[in-house]
Amino acid sequence: MFNTILNSFESIDIFLSADKSLQTRYDRKFTINASLLPLILDEIKDEYQCQTINGLKVSTYESNYYDT
Repeated sequence: MFNTILNSFESIDIFLSADKSLQTRYDRKFTINASLLPLILDEIKDEYQCQTINGLKVSTYESNYYDT
């Protein structure tokens, strides 16, 4: 489902985005009900780009945290 929505976003390749100034970069994190995500993504698709890595807009992420 999210692949279909994200495919409607303009792509920006991770290597091409490397020349973008980090001073103008903003990381935003939101907590929302998952059922609202498709509606929100549809509303913002003309204002945002979706970063593409190896041709993929969706990938898995895994991280291990160790408490010492």
